[in-house]
Amino acid sequence: MNKTKLIGISGCTNGGKTTLSKRLLLEIPNSFYLSQDEFYLERNSQNYKFVEEVDSFNFDVISAIDMKKFHMELNKLVRAGQYEYIFLDGILLYEDLNLVKMLDRRYFIDLNKEEAAKRRKSRQYILRETENYFEICAWTEFLKYKQNCIQNVNNVIYLDGSLPREDIFKFVLNDLP
Repeated sequence: MNKTKLIGISGCTNGGKTTLSKRLLLEIPNSFYLSQDEFYLERNSQNYKFVEEVDSFNFDVISAIDMKKFHMELNKLVRAGQYEYIFLDGILLYEDLNLVKMLDRRYFIDLNKEEAAKRRKSRQYILRETENYFEICAWTEFLKYKQNCIQNVNNVIYLDGSLPREDIFKFVLNDLP
């Protein structure tokens, strides 16, 4: 079997990362999906910064995610060698430069603030989201992350998350290595 191809799908909160990843998983036999969302640290962890202004911890920073555990799981999957593709999904994937180096493709789904906020309001989160969390934490951290990606991460394919999901899916499917 050929080397497992690692495909990063990152970008804006509620941009369509998971929808795209799961659609690719259904379309491509012999593939696997690994979400950064599954690796958030326990809420009592000292890695979370409490933001008084929103009466909440900030979950939109890389220190909130157990990247060591994420890498262990990814390496186990790669070593098993049973998948042609592994789709990696997360709002902060490209903060981890070791992970970036491993990826065969890097996609970034972008949205404008209004659309991201609208989509976010339609979602149910495990934890209650305080009124200003999106504005003060999620959107602010996303803008920092996006700027960091533009400046420091090479070969990223930026996608407009406001386009029809089917168009984004077909583009990525046809672009895969």
